Amino acid sequence: MTPWKHILAVDTSSLTQSVAVLGPQGLLAQRDSRPGAGHASLLLASIHDALREAHLTLHDLDLLVVGAGPGSFTGLRVGLAALKTLAWARHKPLVTASSLEALAADLHEPGLTVPLFDARKGQLYAALYQRHDDPDAPLTPLLHDAAFDPPDLLRALAQHAHGQPLRLLGEGVKKYGASLQRDLLALGVHASLHGERAVPALHLATIARRDTSPDRLPNLHTLEPNYQRLSEAEDRFGPSNASSILR
Repeated sequence: MTPWKHILAVDTSSLTQSVAVLGPQGLLAQRDSRPGAGHASLLLASIHDALREAHLTLHDLDLLVVGAGPGSFTGLRVGLAALKTLAWARHKPLVTASSLEALAADLHEPGLTVPLFDARKGQLYAALYQRHDDPDAPLTPLLHDAAFDPPDLLRALAQHAHGQPLRLLGEGVKKYGASLQRDLLALGVHASLHGERAVPALHLATIARRDTSPDRLPNLHTLEPNYQRLSEAEDRFGPSNASSILR
């Protein structure tokens, strides 16, 4: 029996912000928005509104979850900083979950799913997940979350697909979907495009409820996102110098 009855989950890894509150019987409230002024401008208000709709307060929560990315460096920092503050202030456990896995979980039919984010600099954040016939079974990662150059992603997908059709979804589809679909077909792999879906925080909560053990919680103060590569500042100035610049 899970100890996590009421869960607050937040994802800020992409342009769309998602906040969800999960209860014992399922989703109680969800807020998805695309804040033009950045995630920080709207996140706390969205959390407040979602909790109010669920008729809960922070005190009622058993677990907080934040999308680990990979994704926008600024977005990931905003989401983690906000949830760390709430967790520390209310003495609540906080965990991370893969934003790409949560995105892949939004397709419910069995098969192979490729969640995609535009990582900029000509790269994509991507993974490959398989959903089995049992809708309640965890997704199986065939390619783990990583930053890919498009040719490397094509080769990896063709190698792991074994001719099975792929489903591409996420904000990376807008820029890369058509070219990936065409180049995969040339390699003998059919791919369908499923739009620029955002990461549903509901699936982050579901993943965390399934995978989080009360006796193996991460250290709140050392919890970090899954950046997958150096930030622009770290790439330009080096990790140690960038840390002092970003403080």
